[in-house]
Amino acid sequence: MYEDILREMRNLVRRNQIIIPYHAIDEASDDGSEKHDIEQIIYTGFIRIRQIDRETKERKYVIRGETTDGRLAEVVAKIIKIGTRKVVIITTYEV
Repeated sequence: MYEDILREMRNLVRRNQIIIPYHAIDEASDDGSEKHDIEQIIYTGFIRIRQIDRETKERKYVIRGETTDGRLAEVVAKIIKIGTRKVVIITTYEV
């Protein structure tokens, strides 16, 4: 259903057009994950659900996939345009 969005996110990650705020890195590290695990979830995963912010109407996507060591986890991400398009990681957690 969201194949085009996921394809674009994967391409942006490959081109290093990804923003991972400190709080997302902190959440990942709580589960023993790192940046490469977040990227792996996007590469191996599927978009489980799209969420729309009630106020801003921003679309964010919950991606379920595997970390580099095979753990099932989810990433919440959105695409923004700041000069060029980038993937922003909102949070990540184990499932």
